[in-house]
Amino acid sequence: AIKDAKMHLIRVRLGSGSWEDSGSFSNSIVRNAVGKSGSTEIVLKPAPRGVGIVAGEVARKVLELAGVKDVWTFAKGRTRNVLNMVQATIHALDSMNKVKE
Repeated sequence: AIKDAKMHLIRVRLGSGSWEDSGSFSNSIVRNAVGKSGSTEIVLKPAPRGVGIVAGEVARKVLELAGVKDVWTFAKGRTRNVLNMVQATIHALDSMNKVKE
């Protein structure tokens, strides 16, 4: 199980959530991200320093484990389904590593 987990690690790009920050803070995500699993869809948006993680309980835990400190989220669909919510959040974090067409 550990070997499988190591093979499926994803890199989460962190940066400043505000254009006004002059420091090199890495507290938020770099850009907007959308993830979908089943009927659950989540949108992650960068937030300025000090906002915290504005998300539901399930998405908050995933984002905390990913090292994100400040982010705004918007979820729609059947968000009470824990598995789909976790998968949608992970898909959103993974989508930031892909180039948009």
